[in-house]
Amino acid sequence: MRRATIVVVLLQVIVLLYMAGEREYIVRYGQSVYLRTAPIDPRDIFRGDFVRLDYELSQIGAAKMAGTLKSSPPARGVKVYASLKLGADDLAELDVISNVEPESGLYLRGRTDYWASADKIDVKYGIEQLFVEQGRGLDIEKRRGSRESLQIPMEVALGVSASGTAVIKGFRWSKVGMQLAILRRPPRDISTNDGQQDEPRSPKLQLIMKNVSDEVLALVDSGDHCGFEIVSGVRQNHEYSAAYKGCSGIAPVDSDVVELAPDQEYSVEFDMSDVRWHVQSGDLVQEIGKFDNWGTYRIVYRAPDVVSVADLKANHRIWMGYLPSRAFTALGRVD
Repeated sequence: MRRATIVVVLLQVIVLLYMAGEREYIVRYGQSVYLRTAPIDPRDIFRGDFVRLDYELSQIGAAKMAGTLKSSPPARGVKVYASLKLGADDLAELDVISNVEPESGLYLRGRTDYWASADKIDVKYGIEQLFVEQGRGLDIEKRRGSRESLQIPMEVALGVSASGTAVIKGFRWSKVGMQLAILRRPPRDISTNDGQQDEPRSPKLQLIMKNVSDEVLALVDSGDHCGFEIVSGVRQNHEYSAAYKGCSGIAPVDSDVVELAPDQEYSVEFDMSDVRWHVQSGDLVQEIGKFDNWGTYRIVYRAPDVVSVADLKANHRIWMGYLPSRAFTALGRVD
């Protein structure tokens, strides 16, 4: 009996040593990438200070699903694979998620969490907790910002193995923060979809982008605010896409460049009832307020590609990242 107990203990120790060795190997030799996330609930008195992490690819809508995820929503705990594409400064974003392991490329292996449907799945990747020094959790929360204030995204550094296992190596802060404010809500009874037909049925927004780095940065906003796009959130009954095509083929020029000194802001107002921000579902094109009231949307700033800005005078200062706003509804509610 004593010998069996010793064997069990040794096996447990071997497993723990293997897991620790695997993590160290991935940290040292895995591909280094960053994932954008927002920390929440910064303290657990039983385990010390840590930050719980909710990534952009933790909740995934139907537009990014592949394999049989749409036609046959998985139960909790099913293995899935999130294929990533790399952008500027090694910041990765989701390309597609599938229940079929990719044959090559950069991807994360995760498991479905809670419930799943043909419209949305929640996924855990084993990288949802970041332990920090005692007392730093609240400092991180303060810098991240609140719903009503400027949000500065945390970008978590990962080592990723060839088989999709990820290990947290550290974090950095985005060089640009964003704040979303609702300037006007639709003047209608929120309990129905009927309203005053001669009034705008979608909100008016203000987006503020702030340079929170210690260097001069530049944004590019061409044409009819073509630096920004509207995208559907994950809580939708249908898939919607931007209907406006006026930004197609527009090349940025020097006058489109907005240079921001440290702590300087760029503020833009968007009336979501304007044709510029209409969305499409099937053959139907209209403002978001005439679709599902409770579906969510985001405004995303995305820099032009490197080739299109190569000849601009301030090309060395252009921030080549992307930044999504907080989610909002047609009723002017902010997630």
